[in-house]
Amino acid sequence: MAETPKAIKADAKAAAKKAKEVEKKVEATVEKEAKVVADKTKTVAKKAASETKKTAKKTATAAKKTAKKTATAAKKTAKKVTAKQTITIQQGNNEVNLDDVIARVNQATNNAKGDLKLYVKPEDGKAYYVIGDLTGDVNLF
Repeated sequence: MAETPKAIKADAKAAAKKAKEVEKKVEATVEKEAKVVADKTKTVAKKAASETKKTAKKTATAAKKTAKKTATAAKKTAKKVTAKQTITIQQGNNEVNLDDVIARVNQATNNAKGDLKLYVKPEDGKAYYVIGDLTGDVNLF
C-alpha cells in the first residue's frame, strides 16, 4: 500500500522532532565534554606552572651558589695578584724606586692620559717616556 501525503508529512515531522532531540542530546554531550576538557586543561596548566616555578627556583638557587663561588674565587685570585711589588734601580751608590720615577713622569706630563712606555737608562741617569705623542725624560737620581 502506498503511503499518503499525510502519512509522509507525519513521518517527516516525527523524523524532524527526533532529529531535534538527537541534536539537543549531542549539543549537551559536546558541552559536557568541552567542560571536562577545559577542566583537564586547567589542571595540566596549573601543574606545568607549578613545575616551572620549582625549576625556576632551583635554577635561581644554583645561579646564586655559582655566583658566590665565582666571587670567592675572584677575591682569592685578586689577593694573590695584588701583592705589593717594589722595583728598585741601582747604579753605583745611587738607587731609586720605580714608583718614584713614574710619579716624576706624571708630574712632568701633568698626569697625561694614555699608555706609558718607560725606558730606563741608568748610565745616562735618565728615564725616557712616551705617552701617546708626548715624549720626554726625567732624571733618575
